[in-house]
Formats: sequence, C-alpha cells, structure tokens
Amino acid sequence: MSMKKSIAIGVLAVQGDVLEHVNMMNEVLKKNGYKPNTIWVKKPEEIELLDGLIIPGGESTVMSRLVSEMRFGDKLINKIKEKVKNGLAIFGTCAGTIMLSKTSSDNVVKEFSQTLLELMDIEVVRNKYGRQQESFEKELLIDVLGKKPFPGVFIRAPIITSVKKNVEVLCRNSEEIFAAKQDKLLAVTFHPELTHDFRFHEYFLKLIQS
Repeated sequence: MSMKKSIAIGVLAVQGDVLEHVNMMNEVLKKNGYKPNTIWVKKPEEIELLDGLIIPGGESTVMSRLVSEMRFGDKLINKIKEKVKNGLAIFGTCAGTIMLSKTSSDNVVKEFSQTLLELMDIEVVRNKYGRQQESFEKELLIDVLGKKPFPGVFIRAPIITSVKKNVEVLCRNSEEIFAAKQDKLLAVTFHPELTHDFRFHEYFLKLIQS
C-alpha cells in the first residue's frame, strides 16, 4: 500500500504518558496509509512542524510550569497558542484537558496555581474523584466512536463541569462531562492511550484532516 502525504503529529514531551501516545498514534497513521511521523515535542520550533499535537495525561501542575519556562526558548505555551490560530489540532487527555481549559479548580488541593493554555471554553475540576487510590475504569457510550462502549481509564481524573455554547459535548452523564470538542480541539478526562482501543486517536486524525 502506497503511503499518503505525511501528516506530522507531536506529543508534548515535558511530562506524562508520552510514549503510549506516540506508539498508538503511529499505529493509527500506518493503518490509514500515512508514514508514522509522531514526534516527541520539547522545543517551540518543533511546534511549527505539526498538523496535530497531543497533550498527554500526567501532572498538570508540573506540565504547566515546564511549558512556561524560559529554558524552552520563547516559551512553548506561546508557540502552541500561536499555532492554534493557524489551524493546529490538539488532543488533550486527562492533564491535557486541564491544560486546554479556560479555568480550573481542585477537589483535593484547595490552594494552587498553574498556567493554562486557555484555548477551550470549558471549566475543569482537577482530582474530581480524589487521589490515586480512587482511580477506576468505566465503559463510556460515545456516539462519534460508534455503538461499542469505549473503555475509560480514570486516574486521578479531572472532570469538565461546564462548557460554552460553541463546545460540543461528546460524552457525559447527568452531572459530569467526560469528553468535548471545540473546532479542532479535543478534550477527554480519561486515558485512551492506556487501552487497546484506537478509536479516539483515529477520531483525532479525522479532526486533523478536516
């Protein structure tokens, strides 16, 4: 099978589940006829090369400090915001969703501060279910992925508490939002990279192509 024109996808590699996303995204690219081209992103100039960026799960406070530090040149955070204005698609998982949000609070740590990308019109509560020992798995019904339930892996998970009208809710229950999309920005509160289900990464590829 001949390869299609290359699509460049990066995973923000300052902290978190980087390798898992790289491996899963490369498999999705190959399956769809593209050359595997998922790179580890640490420098602002690397953002310029991308059609899509994944912000992985991890520790959002640490992540926010690192992307704002001057040792990353003119700051990764500024370059990401600039590139989004030019059509960069972003997929945030767990901590990545916190980074995408306009505002965040914490259900456990009441006093904290962190720098956010402030790109999605969503509000997020960190550590919604408590600490690490409260992690769990839950089957999720997500229409855009088909009828088969998606295996949601929630680890110190945040929750999206509210969205503006320009945000499409992809998965929720009566009180909690688990996945949302705004233009080419995709946010989930769980860890699809820790499953064997490739559908969310395939959905992100379609978002990049749109």
